[in-house]
Amino acid sequence: MKINYRPFRISDTAEITAMMKALCHEDPGGHIPTDAKVRRTLTEFRRYPDKGTIFLIEADAKIAGYCLVMYYWSNEFGGNVLNIDEFYVKPAWRGRGLGTEFLQYLIANRINDCVAMELETMPDNERARRLYERVGFKLSDRKHYVYEFNPEKE
Repeated sequence: MKINYRPFRISDTAEITAMMKALCHEDPGGHIPTDAKVRRTLTEFRRYPDKGTIFLIEADAKIAGYCLVMYYWSNEFGGNVLNIDEFYVKPAWRGRGLGTEFLQYLIANRINDCVAMELETMPDNERARRLYERVGFKLSDRKHYVYEFNPEKE
């Protein structure tokens, strides 16, 4: 199987939107991405690539998944942190090592000169937790709090 990672293109919008919605349905707990939110994200990343990007994971020239990453400076870590905001492999491509290989790619390449990577997952997503731990992520002892300005009404 030939694997390739590439940044999103505007022509990928429909595919990315479908995968983002599939992720939220499979692993509920966050806000469901609307088409408008996805367009705003793609626009923001095209305008300000230093904020982040969406990597597409291709297997045998077909889109098999995506990873939305963002970057920020951390005083605590003393450098850039790569935050994996969303990570999804389509069901037909799971169990073939694509997720493991992509995370190892991020680790090996230290995208944006990052000094650390972070991610979060729903507590009951055992499959994701096993993957993250297998490649070397450690569970933080911190709790994640969020304050929303003008939360959307569902």
